Amino acid sequence: VEVGGQRPTNNNFMVEGVDNNNRSVTGPQVLVPNEAVGEFTLQQNQFSVEFGHSTGGQFNTILRSGSNRIHGSVYEYFQNRNLNALDEQFRRQGIRSHPRYDQNRLGGAVGGPILKNRWFYFGNFEYNPIGQASTSGGAVLAPTADGLRQIEALPG
Repeated sequence: VEVGGQRPTNNNFMVEGVDNNNRSVTGPQVLVPNEAVGEFTLQQNQFSVEFGHSTGGQFNTILRSGSNRIHGSVYEYFQNRNLNALDEQFRRQGIRSHPRYDQNRLGGAVGGPILKNRWFYFGNFEYNPIGQASTSGGAVLAPTADGLRQIEALPG
């Protein structure tokens, strides 16, 4: 994601103020489940010196925590091939049925006190099975023995 005209590699991802950068794919190293996020901020310019090593967007995630009362949640994000419209790209290729894509992201979170007004706990568990259609294999073409001799005979 380009922020403030900068390249995506110039973004900085943090969790609770700690670097969470995966430079190989220009994104966060650890993905935090939405249910575990207490606050999220994105700063794009005029940020303080603590963000001095990156010139792009400053993405900071603050995690939820426990409190003096026990609280929790159970959730599911459900996406299924039968809920989606058939993509026009598939229609042009002659595919008239939905290719398999089934996702059930489900989980739960719980938080509460360990020692009232002093220590708290919070935990989140998420399970994310995805079922996708496989791509069909294609023919693999390789030169025959005669073709290899012709290639070797080329001036090099």
